[in-house]
Amino acid sequence: MGGTLAKALTDAAPPKAMDRMRRGPHIPLAARADMVTRYSAVFLGSIDKALVVEESERWQNAGEWLAALQRRNTVNQGFSMSDRSARTPLASNKKIKPMHWILAGCVILGLGAWAMIYLFVV
Repeated sequence: MGGTLAKALTDAAPPKAMDRMRRGPHIPLAARADMVTRYSAVFLGSIDKALVVEESERWQNAGEWLAALQRRNTVNQGFSMSDRSARTPLASNKKIKPMHWILAGCVILGLGAWAMIYLFVV
């Protein structure tokens, strides 16, 4: 999903993970001046986190990504998903209903579709 959103925003696919490992780090969207003026740092940082090469440092599921966006969590390069003490559960002692997952997926897909339409219309 991070790759899809990055392509929707930049009109170019991000480099493949193996290319990023060999040729050096990918320039994060949150560090690009053209992106920072158009989108929030939290949104761009969340996409950058989805593109991290190390799997354990990416979002582990859509609900976690959505929760971070909803609480406007500051996502930066220093934050690691392996630090379990920094994680906040989505719901305390409650099961997440399937409808929440469906809504989260629709929100993320809707953002991607909106970005694609915006890029081609404007």
